Amino acid sequence: MFVIYFIDAFSRANGYGIKHIDEVIAENTYGKYDLKKYYTENISYQLTEAKKQGLELFLSKLL
Repeated sequence: MFVIYFIDAFSRANGYGIKHIDEVIAENTYGKYDLKKYYTENISYQLTEAKKQGLELFLSKLL
């Protein structure tokens, strides 16, 4: 049950962050790298089945 809750909360947080990417960048300046490029080109936000399995394994180790 915890895994389902975590995945849901994680997905909602990602969705919010993606919709407000410019605000996130404005609040978290980092002069050494282009954060817009980092957040939009270097991170894969799709929660695929393989990523879910990895997340479930990670969370199982925490409990």
